[in-house]
Amino acid sequence: RLLDAGSNVITTNSTTTGRVAIQAVGGGGALSGTTPRTASSGVITFTNLSINTVGTGYTLRFTCDSTADTVDSSAFNVTPGAIDSITVQTQPAGALGGTAFATQPVIRLLDAGSNIITTDSATTVRVAIQAVGGGGSLSGTSPVTVSSGIATFSGLSINTIGAGYTLRFTCASSSDTVDSNAFTVSLGAINTIAVQTEPAGATGGTAFATQPVIRLLDAGSNVITTDSTTTVRVAIQAVGGGGALSGTTPRTASSGV
Repeated sequence: RLLDAGSNVITTNSTTTGRVAIQAVGGGGALSGTTPRTASSGVITFTNLSINTVGTGYTLRFTCDSTADTVDSSAFNVTPGAIDSITVQTQPAGALGGTAFATQPVIRLLDAGSNIITTDSATTVRVAIQAVGGGGSLSGTSPVTVSSGIATFSGLSINTIGAGYTLRFTCASSSDTVDSNAFTVSLGAINTIAVQTEPAGATGGTAFATQPVIRLLDAGSNVITTDSTTTVRVAIQAVGGGGALSGTTPRTASSGV
């Protein structure tokens, strides 16, 4: 309000403009909607003012252009708003075939001022593969409930190696989504070995017509093509006719085979 010396509203004034700015910055935020406003019958009404960053003890200072008179508002707080977007705080990393990512993703719920909604410990966030870099599938996809506005995933893994995988996270209450950065699922350590080619064509005392071939596999059943040092031994397991196995020199893998 524009007042005279007797504290009367100057109802005849519809020309003076007033400005507004933050006086005390309670949380380090910035004030938007600060277009100067013109009085109407001695009253200046501001609209669309907002502060982006949560905090306590903000005050605003209002200035009359024609007289440079000022007045400060009472102190007030800016609190977290409703969910406006979600963002990836920690990107998935350290992905090996069939093994839980070494670094599991962390998601934040943000209001319109990009503040973490620390008052929210009820919303759930879902995850799914968005870009399938190697044709694999994602395990450990149970929805995660946020704690103070943060959803921390655990146990996520992809079985098949490949480059260019991305994950999509979806907020159950608002349907807001965000995608992770692209990442690679690399070969893991030996988890199992498997028979690629079964022995066949066995006649007494003669080398099998079809000799066995063994694959070294990681936890995602990917052949460990980077391994050309591991050795594999062979022995008879079931003695069908009481015979002995010859040619049992251990063999060294070549590209995991």
